[in-house]
Formats: sequence, structure tokens, C-alpha cells
Amino acid sequence: MNLAELLRTNVEANPEKIALIQCAASGPEPAVTYRELDDLVQRTAEALRRSGVKVGDNVLVAIAPSINLFVVVYAALCAGATAVFVDSQAPQRVQLRAIGVAKPTCVVGPKALLRATPLLRGLRQARARICTDATLPGALKLEDLLRGPLPTSPLWVERSDEDLAFITFTSGSTGIPKGVPRSHGLMRRQHESLQNNFPMSPDEVALAGFPMLGVHTLSVGCTAALLPFDPAFGIPEVATALVERSISSAGLGPAMWRDLLPLLEATDRALPSLHYVGIGGAPLSLGVARAVTRQFPESECYCSYGSSEAEPMARISLPTFLSLTDEWKTHRETPGGYPVGVPVPEVEILVVAVGAIELAQQDHHKLALADLACPGGEVGEIVVRGENVVDHYLSDAAANRRIKIPDRDGGIWHRTEDLGWIDESGCVWLVGRIKDRITLANGAPCDIYPIECILDEVPGVRRAALIAHRCRPHGECVIHERDGETVDVVAVSHVLAEFGLSVPIVRAVIPLDTRIRSKIDRVRLRATRESTLSGYPDRLLSRLPSAAQRVLISEEPAESDRNLHDSTRGRRPL
Repeated sequence: MNLAELLRTNVEANPEKIALIQCAASGPEPAVTYRELDDLVQRTAEALRRSGVKVGDNVLVAIAPSINLFVVVYAALCAGATAVFVDSQAPQRVQLRAIGVAKPTCVVGPKALLRATPLLRGLRQARARICTDATLPGALKLEDLLRGPLPTSPLWVERSDEDLAFITFTSGSTGIPKGVPRSHGLMRRQHESLQNNFPMSPDEVALAGFPMLGVHTLSVGCTAALLPFDPAFGIPEVATALVERSISSAGLGPAMWRDLLPLLEATDRALPSLHYVGIGGAPLSLGVARAVTRQFPESECYCSYGSSEAEPMARISLPTFLSLTDEWKTHRETPGGYPVGVPVPEVEILVVAVGAIELAQQDHHKLALADLACPGGEVGEIVVRGENVVDHYLSDAAANRRIKIPDRDGGIWHRTEDLGWIDESGCVWLVGRIKDRITLANGAPCDIYPIECILDEVPGVRRAALIAHRCRPHGECVIHERDGETVDVVAVSHVLAEFGLSVPIVRAVIPLDTRIRSKIDRVRLRATRESTLSGYPDRLLSRLPSAAQRVLISEEPAESDRNLHDSTRGRRPL
């Protein structure tokens, strides 16, 4: 079954219903009905076919969230091709990785991507190039394709469950971005699992903060309001969209909710009556959870746990999240961290001892991971398997050997690289990432989420991060202050002391990932701190993509990056 059949079903059921609204900072907001969307998809699918795109080809799509993004994606699916999702604003290393893995025969993107010299070498095999924002020699113009001829009959290529629908890429926050193959069958199962565990009605108007959430929304038959990747479209514009677009369901990252909620609280306009409020993509702070439940007391508010490779894995209601974390903060009798809920029925989750898989693999036999499971309440590595879990990466044998673990019973486990534990009720708690674990000066391991969870509650703290790097291998505490506020340093020191930490406390801007701007980008943060402390910023920053260099340089002015308190040396500038 071709995943695009779900869209076609909704076209036939509600042709005049609004399918997509493209929010804008100013001026008119484009919108298309399901019938109009299908018309654009069919014209573009025919153009792809005439351009030489064949069944099974890979079409690289590097378009910012917009109506055109979904037109091109569904056109590729209708033509029997695979849509390769690449963020048009992603660092060039991610784009190069995508091109190298996917080897696309067609690429659709902005002029900047199509003309980038390093990328051109990887695009030599592409039979067609389609430019989204300009007229470019040797390239077709997307605007012309949208007005092109319709196929003589609806272009519809049947695909099997095993055929690829999408190739997406991990963020690369812990290393090289990995290609995630999502077949038509897997996408349908993930859609069904999302709908079973986070049910949406076709009557919803959903604010889609993530592109793949837009695909799910169109599969349900809802109206999706798309947030543009536009510097002029900031948090005030998101607040306006919530109010003016009659949004009834919203799924956003915690960082966006944190900035959005004060504006909603301050407005004198009638707020939307949200049926569902979803939060995902990064650990959820207690402050955001409290503010969301206070702002939307009648809504079903929840936090989801999942990843590119496994979606969804677990869910938890925000009242339960707050109850569990408040209880842990009071008694501190367990490892704590962030509860993410009981696993959804479609997956199986285990917590295995850290390092146990590597030791067992040395015997060169298939493992029975259940034999490596930690006793209840102990911290270990979280692994998952199920029908909605991707079982391999593309063109990455090393990652497959390390992360995709065959079980003796024939199943394949995915190593999430998260650390966590499971409580008596079966609820999964996260305490950090394996690569972010800190080894203290006394040799003890330190998991960071429980500490950061408490630090986020300290007055003046916008965001807190515990990191270790070459200049401070046993850790430091980085504090990103709220605008116009000064951090309570004594309170930060007391929190660290409660967990037995004696590390420097530093004021600095903490960067977020470039995709959904919700997850702390610890790779960039470590690189910035190393460069600041080593005195060789040019040498260290040269390891990062040029776009990341610009962000780091602009976000780390000297005045905003100084020691607030060094517990071993007292107060002094770096």
C-alpha cells in the first residue's frame, strides 16, 4: 500500500476541506483544500515522471516547512519514488551526508543548495534539479511545475509495505547523521500507533510544529497549520496563529512552549480551546509542564517519547508527569530524572546494564537481551523493539553493528543511547544520554537530567546544562539566564552540592538544535566552551560547519561567557 493512499482517501471524503494553511508573518496566508492539494500533487508527480524520475528513485527534498514541501513529498510518493527529507537550513555536513547516502536522481531545493560547490559533486548523478526560489540555468522551476499539465489519469504507483517511502536523517547531535529508512509499511504502522495513543479527530485544526507531524495530520484528514522557517515569524506570530486560526490541537517542542506561554497569558484576546496539547522532541522541564497545564486546564496535555527510529515509544499525561517529579523531588529515593510514561503497546522496552551489550558481543553469539536487563529501579541503557521501530540504517554498517542488535529470538533491538530506569508501575524515566554522561573527579558516573531538572527551577535560569569537555573533563555547569534576570548563583551551588558535585558554574548562551530548536545542542556547546577556555577559537570552530560557526560567534559574546562561580577557585573571570 502506497502511503499516499491515505491522503487520496481524504481527498475523496472531504475534497473542499482545508488541508494546509501556511502561516505567515505578514500578508496573506496561503491555504489549499484537499482537492487543490491533490491537483498540485498530481501536476508535480507528472512533472517528476517527465523529468526522468522512475519507480524506486530517490528524490531529495530540501524545502522549508510549507505547502510546497508537502506537494513535492506526496508527488514523489505518487510517482513511486522515495522522498529524502533534508532540512534546507541544515549544516552542509548533514546535506552532504544525505546526498552521499541517498544518491538522489532528482533534487528539489533552493538556489543556495543547488549552487553550493561541495554539494554539486554529489549531485552529478541527479537527472533533474528543481529550484524552489529562483530561475537557475539547467534547473526546472517549481513554480512552473505547479502550473504544468495533469496526467491523463491519476498518477498512482502501487508500492509494497517493504518499499521505501521516506529517508530521514538523525540530527547528528552525537556524531555523524544517520540515514533512517522508513518504508510505506513502517510509516503506516507509525501513523496507526500515533493515532491509537494520541488520537486526533479529522475535525481538528492542528498546529504542526514538525514536518512528519504534518504527514500524520494529512493521513488523519485534519487541517494542518504549518509554521514557516522565517526569522520574521517569531513567538508572537505563533501566538497569533494559535488565536486566529482556531487551532484545536498543537504539537510543539518544550522550548517553543516555554517562550509562547507568557504571551498567551498576557493577551486579552480569547484563547483557543485546545483539545490536545502535545510536547515532544526534547526533555520537558517542570516549569513548562506547570505552565501548560495552568494555561490549558481543560485540554488533554501530554508529553511523548520517541525518535526518528522509533515513533512513538511512550507517552505520559502532564498531570502524571508533575505528580511523579514532585514526589521524586520531595523524597529523592530513586534515580529521578524525567518520567516519559509507560511504553505504548506497539513496542517493548528494556533497560540493560551500561556496557553489557559490548561485553556480550565479544562472544560473537546472538544475544538474549532479556538476560542483560537491569533489576527494576536501576539505571541502564534503554533499548526498544517493535513493528514501528526502524531495524537498520542506510549505508552505515558500523552504526548497524553498534546500534541495531539482533536478539536470539529473531527480533532486532534498537539502542536509543538514552539512559534511564523503570519504576514499579512500569513508567520509564530518562536520566541522560550515554555520550553526555560525566565522570567526576572521584571516578563516579554522573547522569545529568536529574540535576538539570532541579537547576531549571532555580530563579533566573532559562536553561541549564552539565557538560564535560577536554578543558574540563570532570564537568562544568553552564547557565543560560533569562532575559533581564540574574541567576541566583548560591541556589545553583546548593543544587550541585545536593548531588555531590563541585564543578565550575559558567554563564553562557546554550544553543539549541537547528531543526526544531528544542533540544540542547551539546556538541556545539562543548565546542564553544573548549574554544573559549583554550584560547584557540579559530582552530576549534573550524571543525564545525560554517553556519554553526556564525551562530556560535554571534551567541557567545565575551560579556555573556564568564564564570559566575567556581567552587574550587572562587569568583573570577575566565
